[in-house]
Amino acid sequence: MVKAREEAGITQERMSVLLGCSRRTIARYESGVHVPRAVVMAYHVATETDLSWIETGVASWCTPWDLNPEPTD
Repeated sequence: MVKAREEAGITQERMSVLLGCSRRTIARYESGVHVPRAVVMAYHVATETDLSWIETGVASWCTPWDLNPEPTD
């Protein structure tokens, strides 16, 4: 979630405004201790990022080769 927010150019402060909570709450969500599904969806909408990437760190369009490409010489 942090990477999605940062890639979208959104600060924790701005995300807290978008979600209607404190910046501290955003920091807790981003630590991954407990993230309500509604928050994951809000990050998806706010950052316009692939939902599966936010949830797993892997985009839905990735193939195994994208994740572990063969080394090049």
